[in-house]
Amino acid sequence: MIAVEQGSHNETYPMVSVIIPVKNEAKRIVACLESILTINYPQERYEIILVDNGSTDETGQIGKSYGAKVLAHPELTISGLRNVGASAALGSLLAFIDADVIISKDWLTAAIDCLNRSPDTGCVGCYPSPPEQNGWVTRSWWFLQIPKSIKSEGEVNWLPSMNMVVRKEAYELVGGFNPSLITCEDVDFCYRLGARYKIIYCNSMQAIHYGEPKSLRELFKKERWRGTSNYDGIKVHGFRMDELPSLLLPIYYVILAFFFIFTAITCRWWLMTLNIMCWFLPPIIKGYLAAARNSKSSLFHKMVLCYLVYCLARSAALIDWVVRKK
Repeated sequence: MIAVEQGSHNETYPMVSVIIPVKNEAKRIVACLESILTINYPQERYEIILVDNGSTDETGQIGKSYGAKVLAHPELTISGLRNVGASAALGSLLAFIDADVIISKDWLTAAIDCLNRSPDTGCVGCYPSPPEQNGWVTRSWWFLQIPKSIKSEGEVNWLPSMNMVVRKEAYELVGGFNPSLITCEDVDFCYRLGARYKIIYCNSMQAIHYGEPKSLRELFKKERWRGTSNYDGIKVHGFRMDELPSLLLPIYYVILAFFFIFTAITCRWWLMTLNIMCWFLPPIIKGYLAAARNSKSSLFHKMVLCYLVYCLARSAALIDWVVRKK
């Protein structure tokens, strides 16, 4: 239960700072802000901080009209934007939400209840569901991403920073997000935080993420961008075995691509056939496990296709990373 301050007439709540990094989000920020302003939590016990990364639309004005504190800090990474918001926060709890996410009325109270169950818990969150109206790509990709423990509360290695609540003292102890990382900042943050605190997936925190890819082309584009700092994170939090698949798969597919070119030039058709089979092996394994875990056999072939696109996108991100390092 939420703590009660002794001596107060009414039940009081910990102060919470809701931090939202934004850039040209005028079309989506209204739904996000309205979902926050209708939560079952006293409005005087939370603040909304929009950290604007140089919007050229009406994002800032919309934020101010909803009572948010708007901080203009262009040309920062998303990690830097979140850190700016945290440095200006008045709350003892930091709630990080993205502009394309809407939360349920009980989202914050559920988060605090999860935090209160153990003083060793430093961060709680959930994996937001996709909108019901989105098509098969969104649904298939969602089932590929969600962890085995999605139906129950439990400790996890990391949570998406678009939808998490962190104790401010824990956040400050690990130095916040790494501003040098363009992407994968949530994974890096949670790995460093997890070395000192528990990170809990809280299934009672309900949210919807409207930024999920709706097509294979959009999935490729998003995952190519998300892989931008995939290898840079190792320098900060060190190597971890649970990162191995995301680190090795792009290398695997780059090798397959060069081998495919070689077999095509030399006209070794049986090797080319074997090469093509190797392209589909990881997606088939991943798709089978996800379909079995979620009882979604009807989506198996679609999951295979989505995961293949993911692998190709992360391989392209690896090539981009190598080119930048030269």
